Amino acid sequence: MSVPLRTSLSVPALIGALGLLCPLSTAFALTGDAPVKYTEARQNRVAHAPVQARMNRLNVWKEFLERRGDWTARWDEATRTPVRFYGEGWDVDPAALHDDDAVWDLASSILAEELALLGPGVALSDLEPWALDRRQGITTVSFRRLYAGLPVDGARVSLRFKHDRFVMGQFESMPGIEAHLDALPKADIPAHAVASAAIEAMGWTAERSISSAPTLVVLPQLGELTADYRLAWRVRVDSTAFPSQRTVHVDAETGKLLQWEDSVRWAEGTVMGEVDDRYPDNGMVEQHLHGVELNHAGGSFRAGVDGGFSVDADTPVEFTFTAGSNRIVVEDAGGSLAEFTATLESDGGLLVAYPTDLTDDPAAERRIRAQLGVHAAAHRARARSVLIDPGFGWANRRATAEVNIADGGCNAYYNGDIHFLRQSQDCNNTGRVADVVYHEYGHGFHRWSIVEGVGGFDGALSEGLGDYMAATITGDPGTARGFFRGSTRPLRDIAPNHVWPNDVGEIHYTGIIIAGALWDLRHALSNELGEEAGVALADQYFLAVASRATDIPTAYEEVLLADDDNGNLADGTPNKCLIDDEMGRHGLGPAAPDAPLFTLAHVAPAGTSGDITLAIEAGLARPDCTTGELDQLRVRYSFDADADLDDFESVVVEGNAGGTYDVSLPSAPDGTFVRYRLEVLDRDGDVVGSEPQGSVTDPWFGHWVGTHETVFFADFEDDDGDFTHELLAGDSEREGADDWGWGTPKGDSGDPDFAFSGDSVWGNDISPADNWNGAYQPDVHNVLRSPAIDVEGATEVHLQFRRWLTVEDGFYDDAAVRVNGRTIWSQHASTDQDDAGEHHQDLHWALRSYDVTDLIDATGTLRVEWELITDGGLQLGGWNLDDVRVVAKFGDDEPIPGAEEPGGPFGAGAGCEECNATGGAAPSSAWMLLGLLGVAAGSRRRRA
Repeated sequence: MSVPLRTSLSVPALIGALGLLCPLSTAFALTGDAPVKYTEARQNRVAHAPVQARMNRLNVWKEFLERRGDWTARWDEATRTPVRFYGEGWDVDPAALHDDDAVWDLASSILAEELALLGPGVALSDLEPWALDRRQGITTVSFRRLYAGLPVDGARVSLRFKHDRFVMGQFESMPGIEAHLDALPKADIPAHAVASAAIEAMGWTAERSISSAPTLVVLPQLGELTADYRLAWRVRVDSTAFPSQRTVHVDAETGKLLQWEDSVRWAEGTVMGEVDDRYPDNGMVEQHLHGVELNHAGGSFRAGVDGGFSVDADTPVEFTFTAGSNRIVVEDAGGSLAEFTATLESDGGLLVAYPTDLTDDPAAERRIRAQLGVHAAAHRARARSVLIDPGFGWANRRATAEVNIADGGCNAYYNGDIHFLRQSQDCNNTGRVADVVYHEYGHGFHRWSIVEGVGGFDGALSEGLGDYMAATITGDPGTARGFFRGSTRPLRDIAPNHVWPNDVGEIHYTGIIIAGALWDLRHALSNELGEEAGVALADQYFLAVASRATDIPTAYEEVLLADDDNGNLADGTPNKCLIDDEMGRHGLGPAAPDAPLFTLAHVAPAGTSGDITLAIEAGLARPDCTTGELDQLRVRYSFDADADLDDFESVVVEGNAGGTYDVSLPSAPDGTFVRYRLEVLDRDGDVVGSEPQGSVTDPWFGHWVGTHETVFFADFEDDDGDFTHELLAGDSEREGADDWGWGTPKGDSGDPDFAFSGDSVWGNDISPADNWNGAYQPDVHNVLRSPAIDVEGATEVHLQFRRWLTVEDGFYDDAAVRVNGRTIWSQHASTDQDDAGEHHQDLHWALRSYDVTDLIDATGTLRVEWELITDGGLQLGGWNLDDVRVVAKFGDDEPIPGAEEPGGPFGAGAGCEECNATGGAAPSSAWMLLGLLGVAAGSRRRRA
């Protein structure tokens, strides 16, 4: 059983681990696996529907929508900038799009108008023109992001124009760098020491490595919900011992390894085999030999695209030639190329004659057939690439296809050229497996198609694009049949519906997600439009993804843009519903398996009387592409604070296609904490939507009914409420170990970006300084304490507060509420480490109320503690608290000690002229959108 690592690996330990893995290990060198990166950086960007919904309510986005109309955004939840935003668009001057200088001026003017969307700290002067591309009827311009004159690696800012309209933007701008780096950052590690440090970190030797000149850059270190930035040296190091080309980032302040990524891409196998009609032992098939140089007694010339030629000579005439052309040079790692002999007879045709001694040397025959097989397959892949993109740059340059590499076996790789290994005990010579050649050429198609500053050579994305290239050429989703000797089964099958992010893993496996999505589009379009037109359109989607996607999730927007016919993505595209459905099967786009069929929002009940009415709005999430009727709207509720969710009562309202519903609950007794949950049911009785999302511990909304007196209230506006905090365990010298703070939350690492009422809250790391990121620290135990609250003489006492808590599964971290030393609440804790991923993540300001009557101490007082204990692994946003209140009942003749009535017993305090039903300031809109359906997650650590 594999056990997940729960402690953070230090950078020296990481370097040591790399040293053990890397030295000339053939097995390691041939994996082509995902890059080994700094332990805090995310491997994949995952969107969480509730967090995306929160980003859609950012003021900067609402202001954009007010000016620009109907747009949709996919947000980077760490940087809070739109990875892609697209919509109805607006007209631009057509002449400007066809003039290189004018289009840059146009793009710069749009960036100036929408600068706020780029995030804090990004100025127009930080962006310099990078690339201009006009393929597929889409004018794309990109800008390089600089900070203090240094390139920011991974930053991409681009604009897309189609049908003379601006229709899509990409603002991966990496804002907030100034919070982590000086305005004029300077490296402590000199440039001349970088290459040797990088080579040593790889576990290589200088004698068997070469390196480029290092470049000083800003390196983003992004978690799911957090962003950090480092000053780093970027250097390219190549191994001469085995195929590996690595881009290495070294911390410019400490000289330690931050991350590396290998640009060599492999078609990987393990054990088994077969290939020449696609693979050995499948029979032989005649194919055209594009561009070979034919030599005869009268001179030499090249064959044409289909292998055809004419010659001024009497037949029969004998020719000699070797594999390769002026576009694809075939090289044999084992020596010189075989010379083929062919004779042209009077009736035409050209029969290739192999050397006569091959029957006595099967290994030599395999190697010679690999030369000719690679020639045929590589030229076929090139021809398909030019058909998809007539301007394909690599097709007009000399590429090398190297065959019969002796080391290892069961492999092939791309590193700017394509390379194939000899037959091994388990696998055929990969130069004879046509699909492998198509796959590796597909890596080159991806690399050469990328619009600089727009798309990205993501490993998993590229593996999937390579598999699709093979599949669209052969018409078979089974890639590399005959890869294993004695077998016709494929190396990978892209037909099964692998889903993002469930099937994320090793990069070849992950790549099946996008390969399968494109394959399903190809199949569906062929059924819809006919095979020829359907395949051609799917291949254009493939080009769009290869050109402009940065990872697998962003493929959806690029396919949508390629499908657009009027420069307005808000009104749909000709095949949008089909695209949604087919890509949704793979977890991409708005029709992903976990995406809601219906959305829900509601207004909290008014007042504190026992008569409770909920105003609920429900509707189809994608009304243009889906049908369905809301059969029932169900409100599950309980007046019993100890009841399990399964024991809640229900009020059911018959549904329709969606709309607004007023649901009344039975009258609740005085002093009741009402818990309720909203659910939408389809005609089969299945729950197809529910709220709230996020909290796995107590997934319900709360509402207080009662006339109890308020004996303590702190909204943290005028002062900190006399709350105190303490570090109970952990490194007291480390900045942020005791990170409780009073102030305005900033929305980092899963925290809210607004208080429930007013402006101020108490919370863990509410980003009080620029180098804080909202996440609590590892390996600490800290606590926030209330002052002593006098409730002497009370016959009934309830503690109430607003909570926004994000914390790891209780198997690892522990968040608890204690009253006079007794725990009254802690988050869900899984019992098994393998399942311990059920993190508690509030997505709204949750009202919580606890009967603490039995916990009053002998002096008639209460002290409340909010505690957090963390381990060394994942860190989230922690506690955020607002409107802490204690309400009580007393005997008829008992005084109310220290009683205050801030705006009424359950009001929000003095100055709240308009309060909502549960004590906070009323929202600006009549509808409190409490989040679309989905579950949020996140990770991170602060750089201190």
